[in-house]
Order: sequence, then structure tokens, then C-alpha cells
Amino acid sequence: MLAPIWRDGDLGDAGWDRLRNDLNLARLVHLQGWGEPLLHPRLLGMVDDAKAAGCDVSITTNGDLLDDAIDWVVSRRVDMVTVSAAGDAATHADLRSGSPLEALWETVARLVARRGRRKAPRVKVSYLLTRKSSEQMARVVRAAARAGADEFFVIHLDCTPSLELLRLAAFDASGVDPSAADAIEEARRAARSCKIAFRAPALAEERPLVCSLNPLSFVFVSWDGKVGPCVNLGLPVQGPIPRCVDDGPTDVERFVFGDLAESGLGEILDGERFRSFARSFESRIAAERRFLEEVAGRNILDALQYLDKAERQREKDLAANPFPKACSGCHKAVGW
Repeated sequence: MLAPIWRDGDLGDAGWDRLRNDLNLARLVHLQGWGEPLLHPRLLGMVDDAKAAGCDVSITTNGDLLDDAIDWVVSRRVDMVTVSAAGDAATHADLRSGSPLEALWETVARLVARRGRRKAPRVKVSYLLTRKSSEQMARVVRAAARAGADEFFVIHLDCTPSLELLRLAAFDASGVDPSAADAIEEARRAARSCKIAFRAPALAEERPLVCSLNPLSFVFVSWDGKVGPCVNLGLPVQGPIPRCVDDGPTDVERFVFGDLAESGLGEILDGERFRSFARSFESRIAAERRFLEEVAGRNILDALQYLDKAERQREKDLAANPFPKACSGCHKAVGW
């Protein structure tokens, strides 16, 4: 799908060295991109640098190389390891080529045994919900629990650069496919019986004040040193980013706040490009705060009297402060 325009690469020494100077700005450094972080030759040093700066560190991996990393993951006190699953063995292999699911559970079990009573890192399973994988979810929850994982969370296929992927997603403008919604409830019951924490995604479109990748507290640094608001606006492709939505295919320009080759992270976050992008969300949050203040502390009769007026004003304020143009058409902008 994206192979002809995809740009492969790793964050180089110069980019990391520039970023390292500002790691104290972060509470959490999540080492993952559009590839496998355990392949990066400098990953251990990155973990050490982030921990030295006082940051929590997390990694998301397909698990293929995790066996060989277990000792240093535990000894270097990585705070969280997330492994990716995309269905039962057959479906997972189809979507995660070359990654056998049973081997993944064996590796998770070894990591859990190695960390011992300290329970660090916390081990989570990220489950990609698609129309193919929904009915398999409860079985995968039970397998994750048997392996000793601490949490199982479900994510939507919200990056859809092709019509094929859009059709695979378990949602559309009318909401989550009913069979997928039923499967989520079955998986929730399975998690409860297996005593593993469970988080489910949205079942219907929402109008969030800020998307789940909150750009007021999150930035994405790509391998080429570009700093932007999120992974979906940071796909390392040649030319514009293809995006398929219900209205049809469209192209989105890659959006960045700055480049580590030219500025440090602190300078970039103090820059007008970031501040302008953030203001849209700050204004939306402020509108919600004004609404709550308008009705808070009033007696019931007064609150009812002011409620309609306050809601109308909130709607007007939110309409005047939409998500930035770069977010147009993104599934996360409507809560997926």
C-alpha cells in the first residue's frame, strides 16, 4: 500500500543528542515509531538517557526480539512494555507478518517471570480491533491473562491510508459494527473473569475537546528529526500523506512544528507553529470550563435556567474553535 512512497530510517545520533538535552521536559518517553524499536542500535543508550533525565520509559514491540531484551528491560527499569496483537494466530500472522502469536505469549510469560514481585515493567497488550479480529478478542484476552500480562487494551484501526484499511476498520460514521460491539462486551467479561485490566475504545463517534493523542502534552519525533503533533501526521512518506475517510480518499500534508537539525525541542515548543496549533485545543478546553463554571454552584432551579443559555454559548465557542486544519478527516478527531 505505502511501500512505493515509504521512507525507511532510524533516528540518528545527532537527532537523539539534540533531543537528549531537553528530555527533562518530558514525564514519559515512549520509544516506538513506525517500526520495531528493538532493532535500533542505540536503544539501550536512549533508555539510559531518559531514565537519567527522570523520565518514565515505555516501549511498544511486536515481541519478535523481546526474548533477547528481557534482561536489560528489567535491569534498566523500563516502566512499561506493550506488545501488539492483531487477532488469533492466523489473523495476527496475516496482519503482523512473521510474528507468531504463540511465541509472543511465551515471551510475555518469561518477561513476567523475570521481573518478579516488583512487577516492573508493567506489561500490556495492545489489541488492534478490525472486522477480522473482533470475534477472536475474548480468546486473545484469555491467552494474554494466562501469560501474565497486566492489562489488555483495544485500539481502533484509526490510521487508514488506503480504502482496504478503511474497510477493515470496525467503525464507520454510524458507529462500531454491532458484532464488534458485542465482541468487546464478551472480551470485557472474559477479562473480568481472568482478572486482567481491560480498556475498550469508543463505540460511537464523539466530539472530544482534544483527541486522545493530546498535542498539549504529547509530541511525536520522527526518525528524520521532525517534531510534530502525532504519529498520524508524521508518516514518513514521500509527498503528502494519503488518508481514506468515509467521504473518500484525500491527501494530507505532513505537519511538523520544527526540525531537531535546526532547533532543540524546547525551542520548537516555544515556537509560534506549536503555539498556534495548541491554541485551538486550549480554546476548546476554555469553552468547556466556562460552561461548567456557568452552572456550577447554582441551586437546581438556577442551574436549569442557565443551562440552555450556557450550552448554546458552548456550542458557539466550539464551532468557532474547530480542530486545526491538519486534523481534518482524522478518525481521532471524532473519538476513534
